[in-house]
Amino acid sequence: MEIKFTGMKAVAVIAVIIVFLMAKLTMSNEALQNEGVQAIEQWLLMESARQAIPDMEKAMEHMNENAEYLEQMANDLQQSNFEIISVTRHGFSEKIVVRAEIRFKGEEQTEDINVRYFKMSYSMVTGWRVIRETSKWNYYLAAL
Repeated sequence: MEIKFTGMKAVAVIAVIIVFLMAKLTMSNEALQNEGVQAIEQWLLMESARQAIPDMEKAMEHMNENAEYLEQMANDLQQSNFEIISVTRHGFSEKIVVRAEIRFKGEEQTEDINVRYFKMSYSMVTGWRVIRETSKWNYYLAAL
């Protein structure tokens, strides 16, 4: 079975493909601002929880003496100490790299802006997912 697209049929097929690709791009860009930011926030929260594990282990050795300290640590881990200011992306399909500007709120009230890069994937069904942190070189290479 052979299908031939000539004339107006070919133009119609190309138009449908272009509309589909534009819709997919638009949907992923809109989702990046919402779902993508949430995925990055979850990644950063897990990262801070991972860094707190040694302190929690030490506090648990003397649980009776450090009950208040443990409770305070648990409360701190549930609250984010950062704000994502902006996100931009380069790439398509498997090569999506996101640049995130993040402001960490420290105890000294210094609000430095950090730029971090994340390799992410997007599916219309499952949404955004952070795969790993990457470098700025990969961000610029994904634009090619």
